[in-house]
Amino acid sequence: MKPLIVLVAALVAAAALPLLAALSLKQAWRRGKVPASCGRSGAFFALFLLRKVGVENVHVVEGGRLFCERYKSGERDIVLSSEVYSGKSISALAHAALQAGHALRHRDNALPAVRLAWWSGVLRLLVNAAPVLFGLLFFVPGGVMKFIPLLAAFGLLLAAAQVLTYPAVRAAAERATGVVFEKELLQPEEMPAFRDALRAASKRHLAAPVLDCLWLRWLW
Repeated sequence: MKPLIVLVAALVAAAALPLLAALSLKQAWRRGKVPASCGRSGAFFALFLLRKVGVENVHVVEGGRLFCERYKSGERDIVLSSEVYSGKSISALAHAALQAGHALRHRDNALPAVRLAWWSGVLRLLVNAAPVLFGLLFFVPGGVMKFIPLLAAFGLLLAAAQVLTYPAVRAAAERATGVVFEKELLQPEEMPAFRDALRAASKRHLAAPVLDCLWLRWLW
């Protein structure tokens, strides 16, 4: 009985991290829905930020859902949801700037930026394939008993991977913040709110296991 309790506790702990991160992300998005004084959209802001430091070969495209913004290192594309692409709030600019930060890190040949982009693609595949694979266990003799430990192990491994790769996301956020501050892309009085929104946008990485799962899309 005790091993089962431990496994269930591990599963709850593994699920709590992305769920709490996702809830925090949504709350922060609402707090930051204050129009920025610059009047620029998220798409323009990301490009403007990159051009200010000489990056010309990165493009911004519209696509995907809110909180599914990403930088595609292979195509050198920043993919922004319509809310961020056209949005002119502090939150929209922060989410766009984070992806620009990933592009800057890629330009600077920061290896974690490339690995992070690769891992994000693998993660999307894993979280969407896992429910199907685990569901098949119910048709295998004794599969139900194997379900909980395998799911717990899978959840813990995903949580550990997200925590270990999180510093690369924070580095991209800091890189973007530095450019925004140095180039005075926002008013000084807006910087504290922008930093808070950017810090919150970084949590999207921790929330990825639930935000990228098609089976849980109805929650968001």
